[in-house]
Amino acid sequence: MRTFTDNLIAETEQLTHAIKLLLTDAQYGQLQARAPDHAYSVGILISRILTIIPEERRTPAVETCLQRMSDSTVILSAKCNAPTFSVNDTCAAAFAVANSAKQLLILVITSIFGITDDVEEE
Repeated sequence: MRTFTDNLIAETEQLTHAIKLLLTDAQYGQLQARAPDHAYSVGILISRILTIIPEERRTPAVETCLQRMSDSTVILSAKCNAPTFSVNDTCAAAFAVANSAKQLLILVITSIFGITDDVEEE
């Protein structure tokens, strides 16, 4: 049976892949046409991540991180579907989503294993 941390890692890897696809499209000038699809894919993955964390692991710090992740996803969706599209704004929003997912993963893993040294705070 997979633990919630295994599921969190797997979903975060899928999220990383989805964001890489978005950034690749940006690099090749194809982002504007595909941005709504990318926003949808990222939104689905974030929804899954938000449901993975069990209630007993939802400390105030984890809840704050989950809220930041949710907020970043809403901003990404808005940027991807904006009438005046900006590649830079969309990429910045994607990086914010990725960063919040990274912070959540670090927070959860360090709390489970009791690691307190050299944890990045951003």
